Amino acid sequence: MPQTLRALVIFLLLALSSNLFATEFKSAESFSLSSSDQIADDLIITGKNVKIDGEVLGDLITFCRSNSIKGRVENSAFNFSQYLDVSGQINGSLTSFCQSLSLS
Repeated sequence: MPQTLRALVIFLLLALSSNLFATEFKSAESFSLSSSDQIADDLIITGKNVKIDGEVLGDLITFCRSNSIKGRVENSAFNFSQYLDVSGQINGSLTSFCQSLSLS
């Protein structure tokens, strides 16, 4: 039994760490992903202003003052901001903690 437990723990650590390595972290006063850009991983952004016009093929997680999503998020979007404007496509779920939300 201890060998099975040890193997399970090692497997879980490897599985979780591979997801972390597939994540891109960005931090800037203003971050913009242009319509011609594509992020093939999860994207975590911190900053004041975030603008997503391109594609994020994983999850999008933002911590900012204002966030605009006009592009496409393949999975889910998690937003922590004061203002959020979504006119793009989110194929998964949207979870947002914000003061002002605009969906179109």
